Amino acid sequence: MRLEGRLPVFGDDAIVEARARVVQAQLKEIGMDVEIDVRPSSDFSKDLTTKNWDLVMLGFSSSDPYGVAYMCQVYCSDSQLNLSGSGTAEIDERIATEVAALPTAEEQTAAGLELEAEIIAETWGILPLYAGPWISVATEGLANLTPETYTGLDLFGLQPVENVGWMQ
Repeated sequence: MRLEGRLPVFGDDAIVEARARVVQAQLKEIGMDVEIDVRPSSDFSKDLTTKNWDLVMLGFSSSDPYGVAYMCQVYCSDSQLNLSGSGTAEIDERIATEVAALPTAEEQTAAGLELEAEIIAETWGILPLYAGPWISVATEGLANLTPETYTGLDLFGLQPVENVGWMQ
C-alpha cells in the first residue's frame, strides 16, 4: 500500500510554498508522496470547511499566558478547530480530568505537555510543524497593555481589562 496525499497551499506566498516543499521532502523520507496543490486564497475557507484536503497546514498560536487553558480547542472531539476529527471521548475526558482540573497553571502545563505527546502519538491528527519564538517590541514608557489580542475586550476572562497608556 502506498501512502500519499494532497497538501493545498492557498495564494502565491513564496514562503508558504517553500514550507510545503520542506514538508513534502520530509514526508518523502519516510515513504509518503505528497502532492502540493496550489489554490487561490479565495478557496481557503470553502476548502477548509469542506475538508477538501488530505493534509493541511494551519497556524495556531497560544494567546494563553497561563499554559494549556485552551488545549481542548485543538484536541477535543467536539472542537471546530480539530479539523482532523481525531479527538475521542477518552481524550476529552483526560484533558478535563488530568489537565484542566489541576489547581495551578504549572501543574496544568506539565500535565498538558505529557498528555499532548500521548495524543499526538495515538492520533496523528494534529502535528506541530514548528514552535517559533514570540517577539514583542514596545516603546519605553508603555503601560497597561492588556494580554488579550484585541485591547479592550476581555477575551480570556482576565481582570481587570485596562486601556493602553503611557507612564508619566
